[in-house]
Amino acid sequence: MRRVATFRGARRLKDLTTGRIIETDEIDIKGTDINFEKVWIAHILMALEEIGNKKIKVLEILIKNRDSGNKVLLTQRQIARLSKASLVTVNITMKALLRAKFIKRMGSGVYQISPNVMFKGSHDRRMYMLLKYQREDKK
Repeated sequence: MRRVATFRGARRLKDLTTGRIIETDEIDIKGTDINFEKVWIAHILMALEEIGNKKIKVLEILIKNRDSGNKVLLTQRQIARLSKASLVTVNITMKALLRAKFIKRMGSGVYQISPNVMFKGSHDRRMYMLLKYQREDKK
């Protein structure tokens, strides 16, 4: 993470203990993501759709159906129906995505896409989701 400092200006503050006036500079320091790439999911999904592989269709269904917390509330049967893939293909694909840590199983019919892989939202929200995701891994 890269830190960005922004000078806000000179300030006069009063020390409540001593009553002394302190002259200081106010600086905001914020952490920012670096070395990330912006991806337009819709364009990638259209390109993957052209390839037509059923495993890619499964991935497409996961990406299109994720909520704001990257959770996908679909059973493998529902994913099979939506992707027009066989249940066997969905099962194989989901196992591969689990091994690759692209997704994790949260419960019956509940998966979560890793915020390390993709996330929609602010930097702070992504950091919160990453922390929460990693804590759930340790359970």
